[in-house]
Amino acid sequence: MNRAKDLTVAFLRAHPREAARALEQLNASDASALLAAMPGRVAAPVIGRLPPGFAARSLASLPDEAVVRLLRRLNTPAIAALLRHLPEERRTRLLDELPAATAVASRMLLRYPEDSIAALADTEVLTARPGDAVREVLARLKAASDDVGRDDTASPAAAAASVVVSWDRGDDKTPRPLTIG
Repeated sequence: MNRAKDLTVAFLRAHPREAARALEQLNASDASALLAAMPGRVAAPVIGRLPPGFAARSLASLPDEAVVRLLRRLNTPAIAALLRHLPEERRTRLLDELPAATAVASRMLLRYPEDSIAALADTEVLTARPGDAVREVLARLKAASDDVGRDDTASPAAAAASVVVSWDRGDDKTPRPLTIG
């Protein structure tokens, strides 16, 4: 790699949110050229933070196989939001190339109107069994909160407060959420 590309990769990797804001100032074809020149692991976090319409326009000129490689690195709500802005025929082709569970979940989200809360629902659920060590569950929770396309400003503790990790049955046998820490 040359020095300019090394710096670009370093910036995109270290600051995906700021990189997305900078890319929004470019036209879609220039953004596409830059994203196509980057490794998927570097480009995907930036794509996940772009407005979905701009992300779709930026990926429109890329071949399906390149777009699928990038989509596989995004979470399901980000995939659905981006696909919503592509023509139906291409959307169908791309969905057909995604893993079955991701495609089904994306199709489910695409059924809802774009401006509805249901269109943004996270279809991935973290589950834990009563015998799982708390440190392991917290590590999985942190990894889930670091997924591409999610708000990366929340701490794992804040994420834990909004997720039911398990169910506890009290003396009266009524299920209630188990709280952490």
